[in-house]
Amino acid sequence: MVDGNQIIYTRDGTITRTDHRKGVWTTVNVLGVVRERNLRTMHVQDQISRLQVVRKIDPETGAVIQVREDGFLKIDYIDGSYLMIYDDHTRIHVEKRPGEQEETRITNTYFEKDGYATIKTIFDPVKARAATIIGQGGADALMGRDGIMERSNTGQIIETYLPCKSVVFSYMENQELPGVN
Repeated sequence: MVDGNQIIYTRDGTITRTDHRKGVWTTVNVLGVVRERNLRTMHVQDQISRLQVVRKIDPETGAVIQVREDGFLKIDYIDGSYLMIYDDHTRIHVEKRPGEQEETRITNTYFEKDGYATIKTIFDPVKARAATIIGQGGADALMGRDGIMERSNTGQIIETYLPCKSVVFSYMENQELPGVN
């Protein structure tokens, strides 16, 4: 933030806010438990009462809707995808596409807030090319948007959408690839 404080949103709905002036970190977890950590005194304390969390099930779609007293909203869809909207209108959408097992499910995550760059982390199995070397002019070179080649050892592509309408692509690499020295 402009004043040096930080707000950290996690994928499970936990929110951590800092007050650097006081040296206090306040964390609210998905169950509404509020914990304060004072970095100056090293004192940690949970508030006695939790924030109220209301949970409803949409009878038509089967989606589980949770609203926490601090304005946090989470919608869990039956396919495993979910949408979280925080009190400042930050949106995190985690999209899961079917896979045979939980570990093999394809997950895409979208981070959005008006006035900020949108970030998308996308898994694309076509771009998962571990230890592949593509020669110049090779037929194996898959071109992405605007003729830019996207390739990732893990298949995870990060797209950042800037206010000027430019898109920045980056990728996540495995720290160690099996069989590669």
